[in-house]
Amino acid sequence: MIQNAKQCLQRLFAFMLAVLMLAGALLSDSMPVYAADGTISYHAGAHIPYGSYSTSRMTFDGSNTAYCVEPKETTPPSGTYSYNLLGNSSPLRKALYYLNGGYGYDKHIKKQYLNGWSDDNSYVIGHLVVAYIYADYSASTGAFYGAPQNYIDKAVEVANAIKDLPAPPETFRAFIIPGRGSQTLVGSWYQVPYGYIELRKSSANGADRIS
Repeated sequence: MIQNAKQCLQRLFAFMLAVLMLAGALLSDSMPVYAADGTISYHAGAHIPYGSYSTSRMTFDGSNTAYCVEPKETTPPSGTYSYNLLGNSSPLRKALYYLNGGYGYDKHIKKQYLNGWSDDNSYVIGHLVVAYIYADYSASTGAFYGAPQNYIDKAVEVANAIKDLPAPPETFRAFIIPGRGSQTLVGSWYQVPYGYIELRKSSANGADRIS
């Protein structure tokens, strides 16, 4: 009887492992493929004008949103770049979670602060916010260079609002690419879990254990 129970448990484990492997294969077919750890594939897109200046619609690894934080510097060419992760307490990491392209944008910022603003213009606000935060919340360092006053006022309003919002989840990752003769870039993504498996064993006396 005990031998039969062990064989049944082994078969069940093998079946569940096979299901997990199949699910992983299906997920890998549908999920975007990212560059190797420590690098991202960056793309400088179309220019978005604001006031007497403009920014580029920046993306990485497909359609993920990136921003520059030094408006006065030269836009870096598209290509593969090494990045450094931002710490969980970084105000830039928190801002990226709530700005256009971030996971908290629709729920906490879009309707509350940017209702009526186009997607391009809300991206510009995001660009101004991260530049302002990178400059340690100083408006006199070029963070708002060339921006109209209503854009500056909105960027400051959004930056202050983000301070009072909850911290992003632990699985949220944000990075910075230090500028070397060009703009410093920032961006973010979720660390996506691939799932887990839980086995429940039953003993002869009816007590359950989870392993």
